Amino acid sequence: MVAGRTPSTRQGICWAVQAIVGPTFGPIAGPRYFFTGPPCAPGSLQTPSLLQPVDDAIISDPDALVLIWIYPDPCLPGGYGVRLSTSTDFEHSPLNGGTGNPSTSWVPGTQLADCTRYYWQIVACTETQCGAYSEVRTFRVMRSADCPGEAR
Repeated sequence: MVAGRTPSTRQGICWAVQAIVGPTFGPIAGPRYFFTGPPCAPGSLQTPSLLQPVDDAIISDPDALVLIWIYPDPCLPGGYGVRLSTSTDFEHSPLNGGTGNPSTSWVPGTQLADCTRYYWQIVACTETQCGAYSEVRTFRVMRSADCPGEAR
């Protein structure tokens, strides 16, 4: 199961289909992606590097939040595991998910709570194994300045 949405792709090509009858355009079928490049071998997976949000970022519009990272090797992992939690114990977080493809960005599939600190990290995976998790980064959702201070 893949949770979340993947808004952009790594070395990916986006395509969609739209019917045209005379001067009338039909609806566009949802975008699909394909990726070019060699697949990563299971034993050679490297650790992704997190790009955004930066550590300790304040997110005022969580609906626009996109987690973005880079993969240091030109090969393409089969996908990435995404850990997102309100604590550093990611194991049972309902926010965890994955890309299901080599995309290096991910959008949470659930609304994030206001005045809440979140932690995130990424792991590259093939069909049979995953590599090492990235560092942990944190951000805080603050839709307004009304959030109380926090003890960390």
